[in-house]
Amino acid sequence: MNPLTDVFFAFNQYIDALIIDPFANMYRMGVPEDVQISVANVLHNASEPVIFVE
Repeated sequence: MNPLTDVFFAFNQYIDALIIDPFANMYRMGVPEDVQISVANVLHNASEPVIFVE
């Protein structure tokens, strides 16, 4: 691999282990499942294209 790619990969792994993984675990353990489903639905709907009917 390209050395620059290796640097970015190592940085991403570090950030994942330091911030993302602990936050995801706290979210899974601390937020009720119904709320998690609602959040997932909102994020899914937000990713859909917006169509205005005139």
